[in-house]
Amino acid sequence: MIDPSGVILTASVVVHRTPAWQLQAVLGSLRADGVTSVSVVDNSPDDRLRDVACGFEGVSYIRVPNRGYGAAHNVAIRRSMASGATHHLLLNPDVRWEPGVVERLLDEMRRTPRCGMVAPRIVYPDGRLQYTCRMLPSPFDLILRRFVPSFLWQGRRQRYLLAGWDHATALDVPYLQGSFMLAACDALREAGLFDERFFMYPEDIDLTR
Repeated sequence: MIDPSGVILTASVVVHRTPAWQLQAVLGSLRADGVTSVSVVDNSPDDRLRDVACGFEGVSYIRVPNRGYGAAHNVAIRRSMASGATHHLLLNPDVRWEPGVVERLLDEMRRTPRCGMVAPRIVYPDGRLQYTCRMLPSPFDLILRRFVPSFLWQGRRQRYLLAGWDHATALDVPYLQGSFMLAACDALREAGLFDERFFMYPEDIDLTR
């Protein structure tokens, strides 16, 4: 995707045993939003998704050993930056959206030149809000989340999830969940890519911080 302002946008989707219909849906959303340079990075034990990915023009299929979510995205990010991309969109395969969302995210980054990463408001299929923008967790938060029922620390959990924010306005938050993130390639060069020592989950905390 290249627009008149000079933005060159690429995207990557990391899959692992992903249903074919799910990959088709996210690639369809990208195509509907004009994103035509996409890498599908496959961590699956077989290449049965190759035909699905290659059925979309402009999609590159890359099969790699499963070294984790961040490591897989890094493969695509490096390729995109080497090709001259200015922005890169990082996606899970289970997201889909109406046309225009990506352009609105780019507009937000244009209005805020120091913004290195942005994410949209995300909801479940039934319309309920997903709390994908969060505070940085402390070690205590992680222990509570793993071992203590949520109703016993509801107030602290609500603060961590930024549940008091209406998610209807832009907010500078310290942690964006990695399911749908638009990043400026210059920011990625400065901060570094995903830390590949994290196999899954904390790598998006680390990168947004």
